[in-house]
Amino acid sequence: IGLIIQMLVAHLLIFRKTVAIDQQSLMAMANKIVIKKVIYLYLISAILYPILFTVALDFPQLTQVILLFAQLKSIFLVLLIILLIIRREHKFIITLILVFEFLAGFLTYFSSFKEVFLYGIIAYLTFAKSIKLSGIIRFLPFAAGLLILLIFWSATKEDYRKFVNQGSKAQQVQVSSTEAFGKLFDLGKGFDNEVFEKGLRLMLFRTEYIFFFSKVTNRIPGINDYEGGKVWSEAFRFALVPRFLDPDKGIHDPSIKTSKYTGLKIAGMQKGTSISIGYFGDSYIDFGPVGMMMPIAFISLLMSLLFLMIQNFKLNLIFKYAIIITVLRNVGYFESDSMYFLGMFKNYFIIQPILYFFLYKMVNRYITKPRTPSGMQNR
Repeated sequence: IGLIIQMLVAHLLIFRKTVAIDQQSLMAMANKIVIKKVIYLYLISAILYPILFTVALDFPQLTQVILLFAQLKSIFLVLLIILLIIRREHKFIITLILVFEFLAGFLTYFSSFKEVFLYGIIAYLTFAKSIKLSGIIRFLPFAAGLLILLIFWSATKEDYRKFVNQGSKAQQVQVSSTEAFGKLFDLGKGFDNEVFEKGLRLMLFRTEYIFFFSKVTNRIPGINDYEGGKVWSEAFRFALVPRFLDPDKGIHDPSIKTSKYTGLKIAGMQKGTSISIGYFGDSYIDFGPVGMMMPIAFISLLMSLLFLMIQNFKLNLIFKYAIIITVLRNVGYFESDSMYFLGMFKNYFIIQPILYFFLYKMVNRYITKPRTPSGMQNR
């Protein structure tokens, strides 16, 4: 019901105000972009990102710069995927980039290899001319391979993460790329029926956010009463009040709240992990099964406002939607708790207009073909 309400809010705010674009106009917008220049920008951001990440280990104040380059790299990646879908040019080099992103994703603590598939699926559903049965049939072997990969990762990620962080409990890779891939190869050699069943079971358990939600409903009301807005008010305070005004607000660890309201012992940041109830659970804890729909609708309202703000940027339409897909994908997830979501929304809502005036417009001029006077042709 909550998801339906969110879709209705988005429909009222976005889709009723969005003008449909025909395929010819879409192709015209795509043809204005110089793909080679997008590839150059992706390569630059891909090179700078790991360098800045290494520096940030010694200078935490550079964290926001790291996040900025991570976002830009993702925007250029999504833009290349969209251009591949629409124009079907530079297939070889773009495919190499996608393979690189996929393999490099295994070298991150949080298994970002999945992002390539998610961006690809979103872009395809948004920009594909049509989805035919023959295309779905051709996609099935790929989907089966992806499913097996996800099952493998679910079964082995705990051992893999313990190896790459060298038992430090830190959520970062502390071994070389060769060592990390070597560990994956060793884990792959032991991928038998027993491990497959374990992975499948764990992957299904990724519905743990529903599991935790059910644990919450077993305790509230009953053992505990509804909080009446306490969870969301704390989330607003933590996200919006600067640390210099509230130096005692501490570090956000969603596992503490999950343990409190589920009655379970949940590993937290001290053990290198964090698990939240999700903003659906937060809303239920505060307002119950009916009242929870208000903050859930509010989240959709915020996401819609962010969409409309970026949509009003005067940029090439294809570039603009690459930004929208990247931002909305990263601002929050179904499993994100209210505190995390509000913090990410605040950051994106503030930074996007700044990026528009000081970076996006410059990038847009660089990647698009210059206009020529009427009657003249580019040479």
